[in-house]
Amino acid sequence: LSKIVEQNSRGGGGGGGGDSIQLMVSLLIDWQA
Repeated sequence: LSKIVEQNSRGGGGGGGGDSIQLMVSLLIDWQA
């Protein structure tokens, strides 16, 4: 999961398409927490 977050933080800075990925990652993190 940490790899996904790392890739998302890099690629999500420059595009609207990263928003959905960010949402999914945040949901996964919330679910694990």
